[in-house]
Amino acid sequence: MRLDELEARYKEALAQGAGARGLEVLLRVRDHLRAKRYQEALALLEREKEALSPWVFPEELARGIRALEENPEAFLDHPFLGAEAWNLVGLRRLEDKEEAEAAFREALARDRGHLRALVNLGNLHLERGEVEEAIRLYQEALRLDPEFPQAHHNLAAAYRRKGQLDKAVFHLKRSQRLLMRPSEGGGAGKRVPFWVWLLLLALLLYLLRPKP
Repeated sequence: MRLDELEARYKEALAQGAGARGLEVLLRVRDHLRAKRYQEALALLEREKEALSPWVFPEELARGIRALEENPEAFLDHPFLGAEAWNLVGLRRLEDKEEAEAAFREALARDRGHLRALVNLGNLHLERGEVEEAIRLYQEALRLDPEFPQAHHNLAAAYRRKGQLDKAVFHLKRSQRLLMRPSEGGGAGKRVPFWVWLLLLALLLYLLRPKP
């Protein structure tokens, strides 16, 4: 099953009233891969073997996910893992900005909603001083997942470049809240004292002050 046809096949299955469960699970696996939640993807594959079996081989896909980070080049042509593989390759090629950008764009060609590829491509634009394009890419990532902390953090940096400190502080605080939130199944977590938030805000305002 190719990522670029997954959503269309899911909608078609819903309309026909048959076989949608396995495709829904695959969409969730895709979303975990986009955010580099490999363990969650693997757990989902293990739980939903029966639903997935008409569409993919769950064990084979799980083996690919386990090997992906160590050897992404082996999966560049994989119909389901190729987008994530190209994003990982782009990160390995950051010393050559043109090669890195080409890899991130290939990841997006295979999965137009790949969150980290959008953010990584935005980072390259931000480094080149192309702030508006960077902001557009970060916002696109947040449109897909409003709770993706990396996109909030990097959007804060882009707004700081523009001197829009109110927006920068908003997104940086949002990023910090999301990063401090307990993970799924991790319990209630500790409440952060109010004075800590005040101290953090003061630090953020200092760090985000305009440079002379």
